[in-house]
Amino acid sequence: MAFALKSLEHLTAIGCGLAAAAVGALDAGLAAGAAIGIAALTSQFREGCARHGLDEADLMGKMQLALLRKWDRHDLSQADRDIITLADAAMTAHLPSCMLTRHELAQISISAGESYPQRVSRLITNQLALRDTMFAVPTERDGLESLARRFARDTIESALAVVREDKDYAILLTVDLLMAGNQAHAVTHNKLDDILAAVLAARPSPAVSDDTLFEISRRVSKTIDDIDDAVRQIHAAVDELLELRERAKHQTNLSDQIDDALRSMAERNNRNQFDDAAEVGEKAWVALAERQKAELLALSDMMITQSRIRTDAKALARWTEQQLRIDHPVLSATQLFAAIDRHRGNAQTQGLVLEQDVAILLADRALTLAQTDWELGAAQDYRGLTASEQGERIGGEAGSALLDRAIAAFKAALKIRTRNLVPTDWAMTQNNLGRVDKRLQP
Repeated sequence: MAFALKSLEHLTAIGCGLAAAAVGALDAGLAAGAAIGIAALTSQFREGCARHGLDEADLMGKMQLALLRKWDRHDLSQADRDIITLADAAMTAHLPSCMLTRHELAQISISAGESYPQRVSRLITNQLALRDTMFAVPTERDGLESLARRFARDTIESALAVVREDKDYAILLTVDLLMAGNQAHAVTHNKLDDILAAVLAARPSPAVSDDTLFEISRRVSKTIDDIDDAVRQIHAAVDELLELRERAKHQTNLSDQIDDALRSMAERNNRNQFDDAAEVGEKAWVALAERQKAELLALSDMMITQSRIRTDAKALARWTEQQLRIDHPVLSATQLFAAIDRHRGNAQTQGLVLEQDVAILLADRALTLAQTDWELGAAQDYRGLTASEQGERIGGEAGSALLDRAIAAFKAALKIRTRNLVPTDWAMTQNNLGRVDKRLQP
């Protein structure tokens, strides 16, 4: 069953719009490539066909036939046919944003080792790869090009070949498109051309391709107007790119996850997929943070358990705080209050002096972290509560000393929790103070 390729209309526009270079009108062709893009080229293509009495379906039919000779083979599996169908759909969606720039077209005329159609098809397919990974540039590890990428390159090459062979289209439509391109370029010429010219005049490094320099320059031109400032920023970005590329060649002596992320980022940077490289780093950061968090939580649990084995209240309080800081690096008094209540609850249900000692230590720590009057008042109240509960539990001289400490803490809280400002909190602390006073009465 023959393919019904939907991307042919865009490809005819590419073929006609870039045919200027193929028929020797390169200087004028630069404008068409940069200024009006495929969407406008497609419109001009239709108008040109109507003006000259040409049948656009005839040209697309020739293109379809040329492609089917290569791709509609009996030995092609259904899975491969499905991939080609998906590739054609992706090309239909993305080709309108993949037109070559003036700079890229200029490079075509001076590049060696590739024919004009080959160079064009590679550059446009690289643009497709920025938008869909099925067209990704193969790495040394990947080996051969994917089927989707080979199909895209062949399709674009065929479009250029058909246009060059059909003189009516190559000449008549090219003239129309060049006129439109020249008019558009007069309007759309901007600082990017000047920035790129300055960068190429003082090339940062021969290890960075023209395509990469153009992509970095395009990004810089969006935010920096001054040419000299832009060039400095581009040189700095290139230095960073080369540094990351060099780091990716070696192991970091860290985790395999870090090394994999670094290599993946470098590979995408080499394809000018700077946003995709950043996304790789973002995902690696999240994964690493989650793994480290899980490991820190497990270790803190172990140390909390070990502190209980050692009956070490100070260590248990310290590791309780450390565990809280895993989720709250900037710890507040309010976050400690919940931990205090948890240890108080353990002390009451299990009758453990150690748990209450930890609650007392955490209450003291909360006072040092308090930032607001509410937190200061609450921290003093917790100091009174934890001390009075332990004093009542252990009794004797040590218990009386804790009750005295509780009274002092409650009185300090009442200086902040005044009756006029917070009557409910004032009443609660006043009730706590009265209860301890009764315990101390002979």
